[in-house]
Amino acid sequence: MKRQLLAYLVAATSVFVLSTATVQASDDACGMVLCLGGRIMGGSGGSQCSSYEQKYFSIIVKKHGKFSPSRTASERDKELKKCAGGNEDIVSKIGDKFGGARGL
Repeated sequence: MKRQLLAYLVAATSVFVLSTATVQASDDACGMVLCLGGRIMGGSGGSQCSSYEQKYFSIIVKKHGKFSPSRTASERDKELKKCAGGNEDIVSKIGDKFGGARGL
């Protein structure tokens, strides 16, 4: 009986932790889409967007120790596509403008 209860608690905790992590990743991706999409439209986003912009520009891929703009753009695009409600057109425009950039 104790083993079954312990197994149930471990399973329930694991499901909760995994679902929370997935929601957090989706929220981050959607925040990036909103803030960077706003930048494309001419806005600044203010202080609320600085953390999302920082997360986006922290995605960097190197090849042979050097910054690779094309691979970085691909990884950043994958991250933005985690936002289920993200507009594909906006995501594409973000990638075109900021995908291979090192910063704003």
